Formats: sequence, C-alpha cells, structure tokens
Amino acid sequence: MVSLHLNIRAPRSLSTATNVTKVARNAQVGVLGELKLADMVGGKPNQYFNTSLGARYVDQLSNGIAYESKMGYVKYSSRVMTQIKKDAELMESLDINGATWVFFRSPSTGLIGADQRVLDALTSYGINIMFK
Repeated sequence: MVSLHLNIRAPRSLSTATNVTKVARNAQVGVLGELKLADMVGGKPNQYFNTSLGARYVDQLSNGIAYESKMGYVKYSSRVMTQIKKDAELMESLDINGATWVFFRSPSTGLIGADQRVLDALTSYGINIMFK
C-alpha cells in the first residue's frame, strides 16, 4: 500500500486568496485587451525597445506605430508614467513613428479610461488616445 501525503498550505488569510484571484483575473482581462488590439491593428506583438529608462515592450507595433492596450480604468502611477515617458523617448529618437494608447472597456468592471493626469501626460507627449 502506497501512502500519499500532500502538504497543502492554506492562504494566510482570505484577503490574500482574494488578492491572488484578482491579480489572475486582471491578467486574463489584460490579455483580452492585447488580443483585441492585435485584431484591430495587426502588426507584431510584444516588441522590445531599449530606452534610457529601461526596456519597453509595446503591445503591438504596426506600421511603425507603437500601440499600448489598457483594459478598464488606469490609475495614475509611477509605472504608467514611466511607460508614457519611454514611448515619448522612442518617438523623439525616431525609433517609432508614433504611439497610440487604446483603452478598452473592462468586461469585469465595465470601466474604461484613465486618471486625468494620465490622459494629460499622454496628450502632452503627443501620444494618441483611443477609446474602444
């Protein structure tokens, strides 16, 4: 007779399990946005560029335009601002012909768009904005 022992640890708290579930769901929704974007603009996915601020992977590169997919509502954060600055640098150096951020309505929250500071930064750097 073979004895099988499983060492399964329960999450430290219900909120930890809930947060893991939210992160997984957000990742799935993000992939959905990238798929919609690819269908919409074609081109090549996950294109790498080197910038002075570090690596930049654009969701789609089509006809020299870098497209970024955002699903749901985008909060203002240093991470988002760094993405914007990297896109601006790539446009300035002529590594890309332009950038467009496409905001899709989240199927799970129904939200679309971004904090006004994010939208203002995109506009000030000459990055196009689309809502789908």
